[in-house]
Amino acid sequence: MRRSPARAWRSPGAAPRDPARPDWPHLEAALRAADPRLRLARPPDGPALAVLARELAATEWADPQRDPVPPLMAFVDKPDNGLPLILVEDGALLGLCLLQRLSAPLDGGGQLCLDDLYVRVAARGRGLGGALMKGVEALGRALGVRYLYLHVEPENTAAQALYARHGLVHADSRIMDKLYF
Repeated sequence: MRRSPARAWRSPGAAPRDPARPDWPHLEAALRAADPRLRLARPPDGPALAVLARELAATEWADPQRDPVPPLMAFVDKPDNGLPLILVEDGALLGLCLLQRLSAPLDGGGQLCLDDLYVRVAARGRGLGGALMKGVEALGRALGVRYLYLHVEPENTAAQALYARHGLVHADSRIMDKLYF
């Protein structure tokens, strides 16, 4: 009896299995349940992400001379660097949120660090930041993390209000660092 070759099966519309991102199908299912416009960015999203990153640098960063594309693409090209969450509506990339997974052996569940959350200036006021935060919460649950933390500038009251609406509280801690040249 002749056997037919093994075939890989997947659900219609599901992304092919990516060996570099083995847990992403599970995470993307959690994102779709939170909001169908949310997904994790992959290398083919690079050109649209570059445009969004340059807009972010021009409108939000204190140092507009710094090229934001290489650090952003480090999230996308190397899955171990973090989770690049994006919001796509009608084919347009309208927002992104960069998350880093951190192991935390003492708390037993790990942590997520929200590195950046950005919504295009022209798309603000439509609840897209809230949709991204729902995606962050869905990813946290899917990963089994216990803590989400971030740093927000004191003058960024809009971001502080968004985070507060999603249950984040001010930590009342001092951040100390030292820059070595």
